[in-house]
Amino acid sequence: MKETLCTACAMCCDGTLFSLVALSLDEARTLKAAGVEVLDAEGKSKLPQRCSALDGCRCAVYAQRPFVCRRFDCLLARALTEKELPFDEALGTVAEARARLG
Repeated sequence: MKETLCTACAMCCDGTLFSLVALSLDEARTLKAAGVEVLDAEGKSKLPQRCSALDGCRCAVYAQRPFVCRRFDCLLARALTEKELPFDEALGTVAEARARLG
């Protein structure tokens, strides 16, 4: 269910919630090799958001996604996982947020 929620949302990847994601040098190399846009400044690599690997609401490089992306769960996803919120209510919250974003 969490995967369905995430692929209905993707606000963590589309620039709504974050503007940049910190990357390790290895992650930056891997993503660049996959054709993903990576910013390099002052010896640090960052993934700009909207992520260029975002295809609709799905990650085109999911298997190679950075550690920060792997470990991130929004509060809505956590509530769903902890069974604090029913799936249909979580999905409704995403739909309402998407509608407000236009």
